[in-house]
Amino acid sequence: MIYDAIIIGGGISGLVAAYQLAKKGKNILLLEKGNVVGGNIRTVRDGNYLLELGPNTLRNEYLELEALIIELGLQNDILIPAETAKKSYIAIRGKLHEIPSSLSSALTTPLLSIGGKLSMVREPFVKARSGDETVAVFFGRRFGKEFTRTFVAPMVSGIFAGDVDTLSMGSAFPKIKALEEEYGSLTKGILKSRGKKEESKSILPKIFSFQNGLATLPQALAKKLGANIRYGMTCLDIRKEDFHFAVETEKETFETKNVILATPARITADLISSIDDPLSKSLFQIPYPPVIVVHFAYKRSEIRHSLDGFGFLVTSCEDRDVLGCVFSSSVFPPHAPADEALFTIIMGGATHPEVIEQSDDEIVNSAKNAISKYLRTDEPIYSHITRLPHAIPQYSLGHEKIMAEIRRAEKEHQGLYFLANYRGGISVWSCIKNAVELAERL
Repeated sequence: MIYDAIIIGGGISGLVAAYQLAKKGKNILLLEKGNVVGGNIRTVRDGNYLLELGPNTLRNEYLELEALIIELGLQNDILIPAETAKKSYIAIRGKLHEIPSSLSSALTTPLLSIGGKLSMVREPFVKARSGDETVAVFFGRRFGKEFTRTFVAPMVSGIFAGDVDTLSMGSAFPKIKALEEEYGSLTKGILKSRGKKEESKSILPKIFSFQNGLATLPQALAKKLGANIRYGMTCLDIRKEDFHFAVETEKETFETKNVILATPARITADLISSIDDPLSKSLFQIPYPPVIVVHFAYKRSEIRHSLDGFGFLVTSCEDRDVLGCVFSSSVFPPHAPADEALFTIIMGGATHPEVIEQSDDEIVNSAKNAISKYLRTDEPIYSHITRLPHAIPQYSLGHEKIMAEIRRAEKEHQGLYFLANYRGGISVWSCIKNAVELAERL
């Protein structure tokens, strides 16, 4: 049998592509090397605690995401963040401070010096610059180094587990870069684009999860796909035949008209080495720094902080392995008993990759010290550690050249497609958007 399409990788990208193609009546097969789907979306129920080991929330930025959720019948399972979780904090000089919610409020914050605020004021008069540059250089010339180190660097650590000194502005934050290109200023661009915003037609909340965690979404997709998914299938090689592709696994070889590679960059690089060696070598260059996720639970009465927010980010001046912390049970109270506080602490990333080499005891102590310092508490009553040796792809300088190589390869090798979070955005909604658009083209 020759399939219409074989999708390799059962993360959210591969699942959505497979689901959309199956809806179109295509004869498809999804190959997943593990025994569960979801990729980076991983939810664990451990006793009274619901732990998110990857993303904590979904952003409703794309109408097709909403359509997918309704189509799967998941709208009644949606869990909305608590009202108290709207603001966020930042750790500076041993204390948590509320992060300004706008550029105007940043001008009154005590977290920036007068010089830092003056650098912000001059932003509308800074000339735009063509060509790519790092996130640090971009924000540094537009808002000043103090603003960049105080607010932008922790934000980048929270989103990408990345380093502002290496990430590409054009690749990592294309919409923000586009504001400079179109309006010559971010301040002007933000003000003018606000006036252009259409009224949202969405019926689902902007940010949400599900009653049983984010893994609800990939599990629902897997249930719909049923026998179209083959588990425990490690792919070894892809060969280009005369009019189709041969996908070789440890167990058998499949033939297909189209191959969708929904796997991390390095796995993809291995699979296409015999088809496109130059692209294979380029994909190997995409870094995936390690991340460690630590979950702690405390008695709520022992926390000497209101926990009235989403969580906090940590600035580099704090000299800690911790990148940030989500107040998990403040955002979603059902994730822990009512008299307890559950935290999700993120460590490592591009700025502290050495953390992955630490022992469990060292990791727990580092995380515990940070929580104790900023939230004034003692020993946790529960702990859980997750090691992610290759976590989030980094859109470093030169990333767009690799993306151009991918586009070249897709033209040269008709029927070969690349779909993963190293391309077109790392967020869950971006992956879904890209998968839906690819399925529409096939």
